[in-house]
Amino acid sequence: MRKVALCFSRVCLGFAASLILAAPAASQTAAPIKWRMQTMFASGFAWDVVPKRFAERIKQASGGRLEITPYPADALVPTFQMLGAVRQGAVEMGWAGGSFDVGAVPAQIVMWGVPMTFTENIEEYQHMWWDLGMIDVARAEYAKINIHLLAPLLATPYGSIMSRKPIKSLKDFKGMKLRSFAFAAELGKAFGASVVSVPPGEMYTALASGTIDAAHWAGPDEFYSMKIHEVAKYYLKPAWISHISNSVYVNLDKWKSLPPDLQQIVELAAKAASVESASYGHYLNQVSEARMKAAGVTFTTLPASDLAAMKAATMKILEEKIKADPATAKAAKILKDAMKVYGY
Repeated sequence: MRKVALCFSRVCLGFAASLILAAPAASQTAAPIKWRMQTMFASGFAWDVVPKRFAERIKQASGGRLEITPYPADALVPTFQMLGAVRQGAVEMGWAGGSFDVGAVPAQIVMWGVPMTFTENIEEYQHMWWDLGMIDVARAEYAKINIHLLAPLLATPYGSIMSRKPIKSLKDFKGMKLRSFAFAAELGKAFGASVVSVPPGEMYTALASGTIDAAHWAGPDEFYSMKIHEVAKYYLKPAWISHISNSVYVNLDKWKSLPPDLQQIVELAAKAASVESASYGHYLNQVSEARMKAAGVTFTTLPASDLAAMKAATMKILEEKIKADPATAKAAKILKDAMKVYGY
């Protein structure tokens, strides 16, 4: 957590200093540019404070020249149609889950997050994105669909499991009806789970009725907010993905219409939001984990030998993924380079 806080402080200090250099010289009498940004968060969801702060920083730093109004999930378009709406210019901006975009941007299967590749160290993940070139691969792929990716929105941890029965080893996955998604779903299958697709809003009922035995989803705060602890009393650690990279993006034509100083302000605000997303999420997860323990949830951790087996299976799946798409191969190489640098 200390490293998250330090990184967030550095980003914000850099953001503030850069804004002095980017201060608008144009007349303040011109009508403001007004954009709408739909998020993936339901109204009142704790995480929605981050996109609200992002929009407010841009308004203040631009002297009111650019006003971005955040909207909750489904307010303007259905959540899973957000990418298409921004692509067409029907909505100017989106704040979405990176895994939502795999169909249009196949490399997101790697960029969003690969299980068992990093520990909880946000500085390593930031280095991979901004210094090793992941942002360049991502922006090039989104540009093909008329979208400019501003920044990855980091969240930590992600991909934990809550279950009706305790999971003590990988052997317990055999025959289990597991709700999962994206890359992690294939990892679950590799260890014998029967993977089921269940929307997050239906997980409670599916667990309560026995339609599924376990739900592989997010972190403690998301599970607690959905009251999953009422129907699943076992929480498996560690999260399969230490950081995921969600997305904040803008229609490419709208982006190109902005003057350079406003572009700089928006990108710097997005970079600050990327770190804030992780630091705020870390706080929410600590609070919610304590609440779940108080509510009788038992937390268990897989043995080191099982985690090593999961990593080996992950790398095997990854090798299959990179055969199908050149951009996915580029993203995977950057991921592997980062893992090598940090000793994974």
